Amino acid sequence: RLSTCLGTLQGHFSGTSAKNCANMSAMLGINNLVTVVPKVVKIDAKATRARASAKGYVGLKPASLFNKPPASPAFTVSNGCTTTASMKVWTPVNNKFFETLSFLPPLSDAEIVKQIGYIVAKDWTPCVEFAAPENALTLDHGHDGIVSSATCGYYANRYWPMWKLPMFGCTDPNQVLAEIAKCKTAFPDAYVRVCGFDPIKQVQVTSMLVHRPPNEPAIPVQARSVGGTEAAGGYATSPPSPSPPLLPPQQPSPEETLPRIVDLDYFAFDKLTPKGPRTRVHDGDPHDFTRKFTAVGGAATGSWACTEGGWDSPAPRATTEFFYVFSGSGAVTDPDGTSHHFRGGDIVVLPKGWYGSWDIIHKIHKVWVVNDHADVAHASTVPLVFRAAPFASLWATIGGGGLKLRKDALHGAPASAASEMYDVGNTSVGLWTCTPGSFASVKTTTEFFHVLEGVFFLTNTDGTARRCVAGDTVVLPKGWAGMWDVIETVKKVWVDISDPAE
Repeated sequence: RLSTCLGTLQGHFSGTSAKNCANMSAMLGINNLVTVVPKVVKIDAKATRARASAKGYVGLKPASLFNKPPASPAFTVSNGCTTTASMKVWTPVNNKFFETLSFLPPLSDAEIVKQIGYIVAKDWTPCVEFAAPENALTLDHGHDGIVSSATCGYYANRYWPMWKLPMFGCTDPNQVLAEIAKCKTAFPDAYVRVCGFDPIKQVQVTSMLVHRPPNEPAIPVQARSVGGTEAAGGYATSPPSPSPPLLPPQQPSPEETLPRIVDLDYFAFDKLTPKGPRTRVHDGDPHDFTRKFTAVGGAATGSWACTEGGWDSPAPRATTEFFYVFSGSGAVTDPDGTSHHFRGGDIVVLPKGWYGSWDIIHKIHKVWVVNDHADVAHASTVPLVFRAAPFASLWATIGGGGLKLRKDALHGAPASAASEMYDVGNTSVGLWTCTPGSFASVKTTTEFFHVLEGVFFLTNTDGTARRCVAGDTVVLPKGWAGMWDVIETVKKVWVDISDPAE
């Protein structure tokens, strides 16, 4: 440091004599200063400009061993938009949310139980709280007389009234769900939330909204942000004329067009209704079980199971049946003796007019769709079995080169593909897959489908939504309008009824 200091001083006094440098050395208390009378140095203008353009000090840096050169001289940030024009703005109008989970569609009781299960598994104490809409939002510092400022961190309405006391020692999420139901019954026009308190840290560590008042619905997903356009060239010379909204906000959905969804547990074997022993038995003692889910027009869906054994089915089928085999194995045999074997993961179509016999080799469990339709001239009555192994290669085909970006995409870049395996009359069966992203949909047919893989949300025009996962059975009636939000790549097997009988 001393050498640097003296060198600097010598630079400043480059026109002085050796005597002056010696006097300077005496002032600094240095006895053995070697004085140097600087020479006249020719200034290199190019080098001077290079030094002038050097970056200034920006902070401490680690040892040079760990220094890495920047990947690029320019630092860029991407917000996921292809152009500035495609960016959207979060609307501040009536866009009220509470904690993280309120950004999702409303949680079902089953989903709430899972969240509370996490709370009690962490040994946190659950507590149910509620507040009237006018006292639920922390919009400002309040006017309640409490000394408040931006520095003290106090906001009005941060604390809501408790529904009873915190549930100390609770380990059963269903007990919390019961208290939520009581609170909603007592205060139907209030917001209700569940908080979790850490008894060790003595602080609240989580909170989630579990009920919105009927007159305070969440803003529809597609209306939460505004102002974007995916025009490839950025903004046009003149602002584009506004187009009508694809999904009108707050438009009630007719009850008959709302999606109908059940999870795999709905069709669990122990929840099926026993029908007793089969008739016309030719082998063993088969007993079957069933549970109907729903019907739309002349089509219906449900689940069926049967124990080992065989029986004759001599009457021609009055409907076309599709089924997806959950587990087990068996065969249907035509009158000419041709057998069609199936097992878990296979898709089977039994056309209207088929008759023959059934043989269950291992207890079978399936989800089915039947369609009561008019006769189709010259239609084959031979059963079709789409086996799981070729089924997998078919997925590879449509999931590879068959994927195409959706032109109706609203967010992201969802790509989808479909493969139709059966199409007779008004009944068609096939596979469909889609990568993450959002797009609008309006159903002109009634669709029944079973989700094989993936996670997605179906949002109605009124903003209500349902989360769907692998194992769910879904019915989208004709006339449904809404939006798909694919979170994880979806694979489904579907049955489409183009004109259900009334």
